[in-house]
Amino acid sequence: MKIKLLTYGMLGMLLVASSCKRQNDESMTNQDPTDQGMLKNGANSLSDNPTDRELLRLTELMVKTPVKKTVNADGDEILQRDMSYYLETTVLPKTASTQSNDQGHDHKDAQLIASLNRPHPSVKSVQKYFNEAAKEFNVPVELLMAIGQVQSNWTQVGESMYGSYGITGIIENQLIQQITEAAGILKVSPQQIKDDARTNIRAAAALLAKYQTNQSPNSLDDWFDATKEVTGLQIPLYKEQLAQRFYELINTGSKSVTLWGEIINIPGVRVDISHKIKEAGNKLTATYSKGGGNTVQALPSSDGVSASEYPGALEDYTTCNYNSRDGNPIQYYFVHYIGTGTYQGAINWFKNCSSQVSAHYVVRNSDGQITQVVREINRAWSQGVDLYNDRGIGTEHEALATNVAMWHSEPMLTAGGNLARNVCDRRAIPKVRAVAAPGINGHGDVKSTACP
Repeated sequence: MKIKLLTYGMLGMLLVASSCKRQNDESMTNQDPTDQGMLKNGANSLSDNPTDRELLRLTELMVKTPVKKTVNADGDEILQRDMSYYLETTVLPKTASTQSNDQGHDHKDAQLIASLNRPHPSVKSVQKYFNEAAKEFNVPVELLMAIGQVQSNWTQVGESMYGSYGITGIIENQLIQQITEAAGILKVSPQQIKDDARTNIRAAAALLAKYQTNQSPNSLDDWFDATKEVTGLQIPLYKEQLAQRFYELINTGSKSVTLWGEIINIPGVRVDISHKIKEAGNKLTATYSKGGGNTVQALPSSDGVSASEYPGALEDYTTCNYNSRDGNPIQYYFVHYIGTGTYQGAINWFKNCSSQVSAHYVVRNSDGQITQVVREINRAWSQGVDLYNDRGIGTEHEALATNVAMWHSEPMLTAGGNLARNVCDRRAIPKVRAVAAPGINGHGDVKSTACP
């Protein structure tokens, strides 16, 4: 059994952070020494303000195939490289052949491979598409760029577990039909929005313009309410949080690297939305006080254990998408990742009773914030295999397959490691790297899936 860079990176660094032992260390012997150095140093190998060279090195370590560059009829630079080996040996490792026989996450393996293997516009071309869409629909280009960065790292990806698509992450699922809505405005097919980067960006711009209720927006902050609607999330709290993330990026700027080895550099632009946040906070408080649901608060315990099972976590328990363990012991700790989509989108989906999926904990990339969605005493619908749902704790970590720097987030890895140590200590789970055995497992260790 051989676990390659990203899988071992995520699990290995979590194990280090949680003071766990490593099994199968021979799995690293065939890796490049520089790869081992990255894993050894973990998140510390990437500085808080990485240089272009540091970022480019991450892509060089993980994606080895050459990049083919062409120019299309519109003069746009188009890049293509074979991502199959990268995805199949790092992001999509399958050490288990077990197929789903229970509720669990569908990480859309085939779609991810297909979308990343297609010809893809360069950073220069994507910037052109943002500028064109902003002008066409009279919306702020800064906002479109920020949305694209948070949702996908400017990458036209396939479907996430909750139905977000493409560079801008607009949603199409059984409850939210943003792509159908945008297709009607643009007079294009929904599939074109799902597949084509330029059309996806135009679709987000069209929706942003449609959701704008202010007839004369004068500044970026006037677009905050429309931005909340563009998130496509149903729970007000997570719509608010995700919109704030977009605006935080506008303020701070951002630098990242694509899978094709290009730097995305978004300069910061000062915008103050503090008054918008206060207004929204007051509305949310009023909604919750009227019993509107979607609260984040300590809930009464049903098993005699304090509701604060992990003191470092926020509690936002779902009312569905779980059931009883029927007396089964807890023996496994599972590490999942959110390969496409966001922290807020995942929690929103786990609390959607039609989704039929959940996890016990979700860990945010930027600062390691943790939200508990299912009580440990209950059986989350996470692994897709009945034995491991019966006996496992499922955790999701926000790390995009298209943004390699996110896998080296020190806050996320530290928070995830502390969570693993705490849960394993309290539940007497062996603190060892395990494969389909009691201990700390990747999702791919027990089910054929696009999750490590």
